[in-house]
Amino acid sequence: MESRTYFKNMQITPDKYRDVVRLVRGRKPLEAVHMLENINKKAARSLRKIILSAIANARNSLNVGDDMLEFKLFTIEEGNRLKRFRAVSRGMAKAFYRRMSHVKIILTTTEDAVVTPVTGQKKQGTEKKTAKEPVSARPGQAKEVKPDARTAEKKVTISKVTESKK
Repeated sequence: MESRTYFKNMQITPDKYRDVVRLVRGRKPLEAVHMLENINKKAARSLRKIILSAIANARNSLNVGDDMLEFKLFTIEEGNRLKRFRAVSRGMAKAFYRRMSHVKIILTTTEDAVVTPVTGQKKQGTEKKTAKEPVSARPGQAKEVKPDARTAEKKVTISKVTESKK
């Protein structure tokens, strides 16, 4: 089983990401996170957050522990480019590009991993809330109960017709 995580349009060039990914490729995800904590680069800080997010996704979707995960695919792809201009001599402008990256991570379970089946227990706090009482009432105050439109008695108004004499 595998879990896919895809981050698009990261504001760092792909070459800077690839330099850091070369250092962590071939390791377990948790080892990579611990290694990235000690690398003093902006790409390392953002990759650490991305790997932690991928681990959390895999933990929720595959129902396995963090130590049972391994990288199947870890690639840095070219993203969009924003074309910008910088002023140079003699009133001219030279173009440069702000490059973005896409980070793609696929995590799989190891062969000896035992997948725990999902039981029928609900997570705490996931039960549906019903609106039996008005939410706007504060505790300690009297709650105003409005009658239901279908069961409320219909009020009939009778208007008096007066005859005018000529």
